Amino acid sequence: LQFLYFIDIQVRGRKGGKSFYWIIWGTCLWTSNRIQTLAGMESSAEERNPLRVSSREVRNGDEGSGENSALKKFLLMSVWFSINHGAVGSGLALASTVLGTDLGGSGAGALYLCYTATALIFATPIVQALGEKRALVAGLGLYSFYLGSFLVALAFDDRSDVDEETAPTWTTVSFIAGSAIGGCGAGFYWTAQSCYFSRCALEHATQHNVSKSSATSHFGGIFSAVYLTFEMIAKLTSFICLETMGESKGQYSVFIILTSMTLISTVGMCFTPSLPKDCLDDDEGNDKKSNQRVKLLGTLYLMKNPVVWLWLPFNFSFGFFSALVTNVVNARIINEYLGAWAVPLLSAGISGVAAASAFPLGWIGKKFGSQLPAMLIGISMFVIEGVVYLCWDEEALGKWAYMIPLCIIQGVSRAVNEGPNKAMIADIFQEPVPRQAAFSNWVLQNGVSSSLGFFIFPPILESHGRIPLAIMCLVPSVLATVATPAVFVKTSSRAKYESLP
Repeated sequence: LQFLYFIDIQVRGRKGGKSFYWIIWGTCLWTSNRIQTLAGMESSAEERNPLRVSSREVRNGDEGSGENSALKKFLLMSVWFSINHGAVGSGLALASTVLGTDLGGSGAGALYLCYTATALIFATPIVQALGEKRALVAGLGLYSFYLGSFLVALAFDDRSDVDEETAPTWTTVSFIAGSAIGGCGAGFYWTAQSCYFSRCALEHATQHNVSKSSATSHFGGIFSAVYLTFEMIAKLTSFICLETMGESKGQYSVFIILTSMTLISTVGMCFTPSLPKDCLDDDEGNDKKSNQRVKLLGTLYLMKNPVVWLWLPFNFSFGFFSALVTNVVNARIINEYLGAWAVPLLSAGISGVAAASAFPLGWIGKKFGSQLPAMLIGISMFVIEGVVYLCWDEEALGKWAYMIPLCIIQGVSRAVNEGPNKAMIADIFQEPVPRQAAFSNWVLQNGVSSSLGFFIFPPILESHGRIPLAIMCLVPSVLATVATPAVFVKTSSRAKYESLP
């Protein structure tokens, strides 16, 4: 942190604002305390119920005790992952506001384009070769380049010794390159995170003799809450910096803090426990030759499965609405009618609502023994949001009375995507190799929809207005009302769905 402060002085040529560099340090201290508290819940439960501990030891030896318990491993992974992606999410929300709609949108499009290509071709082989933990470390490290490219772009804009004609070119090249590198990391680290999540939930279900659906709902709620809480913290930090330090100084401080968060989380992920590698190569219950084909081109091979296409409308709805919020709502409606200062504040509000919704949605999944009710809640949020953007113009939406309810709706849909949606996939695809391919398809669908949104939404908005965009978001949402229940109908007849076509 002291080194980053020194770099800031060299870039801007002045001192000040050092206290903001220690916000992340205080956050890490608080996080460490919360990890110990949450992880200690399992130990205290074991002390209160020694009979359950004995039965677990008979079933799993030492696997469920001490620092190797599934909950502790999952909490550590969730915290470091959430710090990293919370910082990235905050930077992404500010991209169009700080760098302009054209460059910010192009950078986001490059990120999602590389994200999609990596998920399509390389995600499953990378996770197979490195294992979940090492893939997470590599992905988090590559994502740091995205936020670092903001600092480079801002430095080129501010430096007086750079020719005015070449400065925009260097700014564009540096930011697009950083975005592309970050997208490559995101393309496989989401797959690695989802597989780590699924395997820890399965281990937890075995340790505590509960159903896998209950375990995935519980772990999905934990991850959503942790992930979205850190995103909210990052966005609130951005808001404080921009409000107290002014535009130029605040922007530098924001992206130095966010970049430091990604670097710290990358180092922290190195200390997350690895999962046993022998489970990754387990071909029991599947045809070995078919499984080898899935390992090589798992994402493409699993597209033969109709279930993959049935969850596409929901994922496209989320991707389109994410692009709409970033490029249209943040850059045009909030920025123009409420002010640039309101962008990080309302973005933090969305993350806060999502974090608050995580545990209730997880409870619903455990209560009903299925993720379908929670998924229907998310779909209904998409439909309502699409109708609002279709029926009200930008001037009417640029008021707090409209923005606050829309933030609540967007926050609930975020929580559904991060928790029940991934828990649904983990419940359906339980074999190791097809599970990785399934999560790669989930990443791919989100990447394709987000890339389309970031690239085509701005020109459509300029030429035809918001109505075509609202229709594009609303169509997959309506289709999801039929397709998502069909996923559960198709898979409910089997205890463990055979994921190979």
